[in-house]
Amino acid sequence: MHLSHRETPVSPASTDLTKYLRGIAQSVVVSFSSAGRAHLACGSQVACFVPGHSALLVGLAVRELLVNAIKFAHPSGVTGNLMVDCKQAGDAIVVDVVDDGVGFPEGFDPMTHGELGLQFVRWLAGQLDAGLVFDDTGVGVHVTLRIPTCSRKELRH
Repeated sequence: MHLSHRETPVSPASTDLTKYLRGIAQSVVVSFSSAGRAHLACGSQVACFVPGHSALLVGLAVRELLVNAIKFAHPSGVTGNLMVDCKQAGDAIVVDVVDDGVGFPEGFDPMTHGELGLQFVRWLAGQLDAGLVFDDTGVGVHVTLRIPTCSRKELRH
């Protein structure tokens, strides 16, 4: 089998993370956003293939981040905007979850504070050997999950 430099070999156990996350995001918005209180935009349509177990962990993290955004980003009840994006960036897959809400309360550090949901997101990132960044932009929260395409755990085995 000959592959050009642009083609990535895909194993049968690989999942198109872009498509998978789009489905999760749409499902979360329909399930948790009452009366259209959230508008969803999905970024890139380019497929990003990851092992199935990685897709499951990323999907759980994205689901939790979206639920938190729907619950907390707009406490006054106005309609908010959510964006989910997935793209290949060098030796990693980068997943972004963005809302346009009120941001974090003063003094709140999402890397150390938070209830079970944020603790779960941090744990999932650790399982993926992923970088996790929370950025309170002043007009919402931008969360970036950077998943290495070859994790340190895979290198040890």
